[in-house]
Amino acid sequence: MSWEQHEIELALEPLARAADNVLLTQWVLRNLAHEQNLHLSFDPVVKRGHAGSGMHFHMALRKGDEFLSVRQADGEFRPEAQALMAALLEHGAALMAYGNRKPSSFVRLFQGKESPTAITWGSFNRKALVRLPITTRDEAGRSVSTETIEFRLPDGSALPHLLLAGVAQVMTAAASWTNRPEIVSRTAADAQVSGGASKLPQNGGQVAEALERVRPILEAGGIFPVAMIDADLSRLRMPEIS
Repeated sequence: MSWEQHEIELALEPLARAADNVLLTQWVLRNLAHEQNLHLSFDPVVKRGHAGSGMHFHMALRKGDEFLSVRQADGEFRPEAQALMAALLEHGAALMAYGNRKPSSFVRLFQGKESPTAITWGSFNRKALVRLPITTRDEAGRSVSTETIEFRLPDGSALPHLLLAGVAQVMTAAASWTNRPEIVSRTAADAQVSGGASKLPQNGGQVAEALERVRPILEAGGIFPVAMIDADLSRLRMPEIS
C-alpha cells in the first residue's frame, strides 16, 4: 500500500520548543509502529511522482505577544518578513546540511512531486523553496488566522534543533542586509518558469560549498561550534553523499 500524502501538523511554538516537538512526534510514531511490529522510517520517499516526505516548517513572525502579518497595509513585505524570506532564499542551500541529510534527499528534490528544485518563493507554487500559504480573511480583508512563511526544503532526515538554529542565525544576519528587496525580487516564482532561478545543490559537495560560505554567520556568537562545522563539511564531502 502506498499513500499519496499524509500530513501531521504541529502547533506554532518558539523555535527550540518546536524542534523538541518534532522529535517527540517522531518518537511517538516509532513506538506506535513498534507496537504493531512495523518498521517506520523518516527517510525521504524516492518514488517518482510522489510528494517525497517533506518536513515543511511554517514560521510566524511575532513581536511580544502579537503575531505580525507578512505584508504591511500598502501591500509591501513587512521588514521582518523580508528578512526571513531573504535569509532562507540566500542561505537555504547551506541549511540543507541540517535539513536534507541523506543521499535520497537529493533524489526527492529532483524527482518528487511538489518538491522545490530552484531557489524561488511564491504564494501558490508548491515547488517553491519558500511559500506564502493562503490565510483565512474576513469581509474587510483582514487575516483571521496566523500568517506564516513556509520553508519547504527540509525532509524527514532533518535535525530540527540545528536546522532551526541555523534559520535563526541567518535571519538575524539578514536583518541588516541592504539588498533584501533585490534578493526577494529576483527569486520570485516566475524566475523558475523563465529559467532564471538558481538551482538547489544536487549533491553533498555542493551543500558543503554553500555551508563554507555561510559558516561565519552560523558561528557568530558561538552558536555553531567551529569543530562541528568542520565535521559537517567532512561528512558532506564523503563519496556516498557527494
